[in-house]
Formats: sequence, C-alpha cells, structure tokens
Amino acid sequence: MLALAIDSLASSEPETTTENRLDQLEKRFEEQAAASRELRDRLENHEKVMQERMDEMFRLLHQVLAHKVQSSSD
Repeated sequence: MLALAIDSLASSEPETTTENRLDQLEKRFEEQAAASRELRDRLENHEKVMQERMDEMFRLLHQVLAHKVQSSSD
C-alpha cells in the first residue's frame, strides 16, 4: 500500500517549489509592468493628440473672432 502511494506521488506533476512560485510571480510582475508601460505610452499619445486638437481649435476660434471683430468695425 505504501509503495502504491509513493508511486502515485512520483508519477504526478513535479512539486511546486518556493523558487518556482517566486519565478512565476516575478514573471507575472514583469508582464504587469510591461502592460502598465504600454498603457502609459498609449495615454501619453492620446494626451498629445488631444492637445494638438485643442491648439487647433483655439487657433481657429481666434481666427473667427478676429474676423468677427474686423467685420463689425467696418
């Protein structure tokens, strides 16, 4: 009976050691860090695009207001 229990343990998956578990956690942390960097980069790009659009809107608004002021003074 004892031999059967030992054989069943030997044939199962390798034992998860503390070192293996730490390696798995480290891999997960690295994946999360990479995902965070990617998200940060995407957000920075969106911020840049939005700033460019706002700058263009202000430029156009300034032109419209300048034209309106010029038209009203004529």
